[in-house]
Amino acid sequence: MGLSPLRAAIIGCATVALVAGCGSSSGGTSPSTAEPVPSTDSTAAVSAEPDSLRMNLSIVGGTVEPTNQRLDASVGQSVSISIDSDITDELHVHSVPEHTFEIEPGKDQLFTFTVDVPGQVDVELHHSDRTVATLVVRP
Repeated sequence: MGLSPLRAAIIGCATVALVAGCGSSSGGTSPSTAEPVPSTDSTAAVSAEPDSLRMNLSIVGGTVEPTNQRLDASVGQSVSISIDSDITDELHVHSVPEHTFEIEPGKDQLFTFTVDVPGQVDVELHHSDRTVATLVVRP
């Protein structure tokens, strides 16, 4: 069960249009909205509700968990990333619109965003130079 050639072409074109390198410094960033939230079970890195997706991210002692995770999302779906970190970093979401969040040392930092255009969206840590997830955003 694969993608139709037309759908694969559309996703491929959207991927090329959406994925920009971390080195670019284009306008479209969103300010971070860190809010403390209650801790969740650390064994569950991702949870999904019908209109929201939540991912837990840990940056401790130079180790980033998870990395290269693949997640399914929908256009307009709320995506939240809860981060525990012992360093400062920047979380980049290479979507339309793009989002950048400043990570500080601390627990339960919550960053929430939506993606308005379908395709593959990389979520990266800029200073750690790691891709933590790729969102496959469907219409």
